[in-house]
Amino acid sequence: MSFRVELSPQARAQIATINLWWAENRPAAPTLVAAEFETAIQQLTTSPESGHLHDRRRKVHVRKVLMPRSRYYLYYEVNLASRLVTILAVWHVARGQGPTL
Repeated sequence: MSFRVELSPQARAQIATINLWWAENRPAAPTLVAAEFETAIQQLTTSPESGHLHDRRRKVHVRKVLMPRSRYYLYYEVNLASRLVTILAVWHVARGQGPTL
């Protein structure tokens, strides 16, 4: 059985901004982020707990999975009972500390 994946409003805005920037500024691979994002989504539908734990303090554990070529992390929560993965943020590794969630 697979999981549904939804994006928070924050993550939706972030990935749209990132995709636009990447398309305009990376002519050698303008769709790299979009392709990696789709691959990551597919991974999360079948293996939602494959990401590393990011924050154990919250009631629902936040995990993160790396999109290796673009070097963006997807920060997300998994609800096993409802079989739902919610992507909370999309954040580049060069930004240091993770996003405010």
